Amino acid sequence: MNRVSTRLSRLTDPVLAPTKNSVRGFALAAVIANAVIISTGAAVRLSSSGLGCPDWPRCTKSSAVAAHSVGQTTLNTWIEFGNRLLNFPLVAIAGLTFIACLMYREDGRRRRDLVWLSAILPLGVIAQAVLGGILVLLKLPPALVAAHFLLSAAVILTAAVVLHTRVSEGAGPARPLVRADLRVMAALLVAVTAVMLAAGTVVTGTGPLAGTTIDSHGHHTTVPRFHLSLEGVTQFHADIGWFIGALAVALAIGMWFADGAPRSAVVNSRIVLAGVFLQGIIGYVQYFNHLPAGLVWVHVSSAVLLWIFVLRLYLSTRVRVPATAPAEPDSELAPASLRDGLQAANLTGSDMTDDTLLLDCDGPVATLTINRPQRRNALTLTMFTAIPELVKQAAELPGTRALVLRGAGTQAFSAGADIAEFEAVRATAEQAADYDDVVSAAEDALESFPGPVIAAIRGFCYGGGCNLALACDVRFADPGARFAITPAKLGLVYPLRATKRLVDLVGPSRAKIILMSGAELDTARAQSLGLVDEVAGDLDAAVAEFTGLLASRSPVTQHAVKQTVRRIVDGVTHDDAEHAALRAAALASPDYAEGVRAFLERRPPSFGTR
Repeated sequence: MNRVSTRLSRLTDPVLAPTKNSVRGFALAAVIANAVIISTGAAVRLSSSGLGCPDWPRCTKSSAVAAHSVGQTTLNTWIEFGNRLLNFPLVAIAGLTFIACLMYREDGRRRRDLVWLSAILPLGVIAQAVLGGILVLLKLPPALVAAHFLLSAAVILTAAVVLHTRVSEGAGPARPLVRADLRVMAALLVAVTAVMLAAGTVVTGTGPLAGTTIDSHGHHTTVPRFHLSLEGVTQFHADIGWFIGALAVALAIGMWFADGAPRSAVVNSRIVLAGVFLQGIIGYVQYFNHLPAGLVWVHVSSAVLLWIFVLRLYLSTRVRVPATAPAEPDSELAPASLRDGLQAANLTGSDMTDDTLLLDCDGPVATLTINRPQRRNALTLTMFTAIPELVKQAAELPGTRALVLRGAGTQAFSAGADIAEFEAVRATAEQAADYDDVVSAAEDALESFPGPVIAAIRGFCYGGGCNLALACDVRFADPGARFAITPAKLGLVYPLRATKRLVDLVGPSRAKIILMSGAELDTARAQSLGLVDEVAGDLDAAVAEFTGLLASRSPVTQHAVKQTVRRIVDGVTHDDAEHAALRAAALASPDYAEGVRAFLERRPPSFGTR
């Protein structure tokens, strides 16, 4: 019985208890199914394949498979029958995708954006069935035939492609991953390609391959056509193609040389360029060879594939970040000993959980902002608790190459832990140990982020706030910043790992001075001691310039450097198996091949994501 239940759950879980991967799998299946049905539908029209099953859904009263009809070849019969048969998996995939998106939960919340996108799939199939019936009743008017094709390609297929991408993104606002001019060109390419698809339906509906109908006696009747000049609409179609070609060339070159452009955007731009070039060749060959049906079908099917990659190119120029919500988790995430203290002191109300941490993304750089300026960005327990999850979200954002930690406003990076809640959350030895574990987890999360982490320090940087800055890879500071690590003012002893970070940066003697005195240091003194790496009058510009530089370099190397330096600081002094594995992985990575190739070709490299 248990085996049956296990097997049943394996079948039903992808739909009724879906994971992100299973939803993404359904979306991919929807993309493939819709692309195939569009392609076979084009084959039906171009080959003049009439109804192969007079007694649908059976083919004859005695046959359940395609049977020969008067006036049709066997190929015609099976083309039409195959197209109809594909509707069954198409309907099933559309329905299952919608149910999976409806049941999917991300961090306990339903993704409404995915539900709405997936709803287009079954609704589109229904609309196609209705439109198809109207087409038959009205004897296939060319405008409705064109609308039938465009509904499949420009609406249903588009929804499937966007859904496949959006599953891997957050539900928040879109953030750019490339320059504004490249985003505009990518959006323009989508719009012009849509016009190109529409123009293609007009060319087909004007030319000799608009289709035929066959009566019960096998008589062929040409369907209505657009009363337009075939030469004129063909020329218009070709002109749009040349414009798309120019856009594709500009985008491919722009992505190639853009600093920090995601590898997916670079690759998709090249695929689109190759696809446009291939489509141009096929188009001219078929035109000068009097439109052979087989070649026209290849042209239409290739156009569907090109549309998919044009959409993917545009989607790869931006990413949607996680939906904005109170960044602090529910106090239930805190250890039990701390939850009791928070509740007793009434420190779990809405005033403590409204956007006190903000995660934002601008291109390849994510920014985590400590947003409590009215308290000089003092960090509450729930804020410390939230940091690991937010850092994880930043690491999972497609295209993210670096993380910046900053404080809101101009007064403080962070004044440290919020002492006002200490009587509630550090009243006992057990609470103090649990509290320190939460703070250490926040620091470790920053230190373990796979890419570079930069602390942008303006104003006060005290205590626990300073320890967060020390967990970052690099510290940039405003000339007016002030630093202090103050356990001696509170009678505290910091955890060993936090203290070690300070010792690693400034040395044992200076670390003792800083910790035992709790004295405030100005930026110049902090830099001389090694607490600060760079001082900049225009802090935001300096950080932006540095992160831009980092985004243009190999993320594989950067991640390996972080691991290597950390191991050296921890006492490893000789090459070992772990370091050899790091080096071997780098040599086998696409970054190494791209770096060498770019050097030999005398161009900037275009590295991918981690």
